[in-house]
Amino acid sequence: MSCLCPGPKPLRLKSYGVGKLFLSKMNEAELDSYLARSNLTPFTPYTLVEKDKISKDLERIRSQGYSVDNEEMEEGLPCG
Repeated sequence: MSCLCPGPKPLRLKSYGVGKLFLSKMNEAELDSYLARSNLTPFTPYTLVEKDKISKDLERIRSQGYSVDNEEMEEGLPCG
């Protein structure tokens, strides 16, 4: 399977499955610091931008042991 994206987008760890996996390994202080420095502007209507929703998503990732993004970077393109 191949995927063609319409153009470059900035890398935002919170919006990619693999990036969220990295974030799930941070402690609360590290995550707070990262989010304070990050641009939380959404790419799609599904992009998580509220800290509490991001934190809940990371808790789910920790408990299930894997991460996906639900069309958070591109509508119609869920990735894991």
